Amino acid sequence: MRVLLYIEPVAFREDPLMLSPWVGWFARLVRSCKLARPRWQFGLVSNPSICERMTSETPAVEMSAFSASQSDLLRAFEFDRGAYARDLFRYESDSPSNAALIRRLTEVKQAFHPDLVLSFSQNRYVRPVLQTPALFIELGPLPRSVTRPHFYLDPLGHQTESLLVTEIRTITSRPLAAQRQREVQRFWLETCEQPITAASSTADLQAFLHESRRGRKVVLLALQPPDWLTYEGAWRSLSVSGLMMHWLDNLPANAVGCVSYHPLHQISLDFEQLFEREHDNVLFLPQAWRQGCSEYLLPLVDATVTISSSLGAQSALWGKPLLAVGSSQLSGLSGDRSWKTLLEPPVNTTRWALLEFFTHRYCHPADLLLDDGDYTASFLEGWRTSGFSVSYFLDTRAWQRAEAERRFTIAAS
Repeated sequence: MRVLLYIEPVAFREDPLMLSPWVGWFARLVRSCKLARPRWQFGLVSNPSICERMTSETPAVEMSAFSASQSDLLRAFEFDRGAYARDLFRYESDSPSNAALIRRLTEVKQAFHPDLVLSFSQNRYVRPVLQTPALFIELGPLPRSVTRPHFYLDPLGHQTESLLVTEIRTITSRPLAAQRQREVQRFWLETCEQPITAASSTADLQAFLHESRRGRKVVLLALQPPDWLTYEGAWRSLSVSGLMMHWLDNLPANAVGCVSYHPLHQISLDFEQLFEREHDNVLFLPQAWRQGCSEYLLPLVDATVTISSSLGAQSALWGKPLLAVGSSQLSGLSGDRSWKTLLEPPVNTTRWALLEFFTHRYCHPADLLLDDGDYTASFLEGWRTSGFSVSYFLDTRAWQRAEAERRFTIAAS
């Protein structure tokens, strides 16, 4: 098999090292797969710095590296990174705007002839230009604080064309037999719900919210760093503080917005104080809980608002209303919910079918996917045997609670 890795050439705003974890993860995957399947060949498309680093981290693997210049890719958008990101999402126009990317991918196709593409970011050009099956990879949607680190693999897209958008009705409308539903519920209860609700952080947050909500509904505002391509591609270019103002301005009158920062970004304390003076419906958590405690808030809040944070998918698993602003992987789970209907109970109650889907062929433990070449190669070969079909991911007939627990439960220390 000839596997092409696509690591977005346009780096995060002014910190190209933000891509470092992905380079390291892909390098581990390449090394383990090459050991398990020596005849597999690998290629890489990214900017020159990432190509150089990847080849240095995989010295025993002969890799075809195809560099793509950030300047060349951004030129058609007058170097507006937000416009470039929205084009990757097909957000503003369906017409292909990035001739430089199309040209480079066409050259890669002619030179490398990939059988499969692995990409960690949204890119509407990858599949049609390379005319090759693709898997889009991202950190998974199960609660990360209480399950093993994991990734999802999506054969249709990283965000706007993903299975959670195009096949959401198929995924969530599957009737589960009574025994299967009990098994899925038990997995959720023991692996996710009980560890979160029993944590001291949950009890402390519950006491804080009881004191602070003053009879209002609590809406979790799940923020993301402003230098994520997804942030700009799924919605529009706007500062995090501007996004918070927009959300607070649209909240129902009987709601308070509880700000939850991403671990890699938060606004200054001075700016928070200004927010509190100007918005009587904002709630900032104590410093110890502002970052990294979001999952412990989910059982306590009444709804979630986000662009594309995985907390949105987790909110759906908790049975909480979700409003996904913009166009992202969460749009299917959000449905036609609006600010006006934000606090209405979810119409779709088949969250167990969603959890079954997540824990079968969609999500994979990071250590197995990255370090166990036999695991990864066998999965990819199984998908190839199915004709690279979408139904391979949707078919959950073989789901077993014991297997889901083995793969996602954190081992006792």
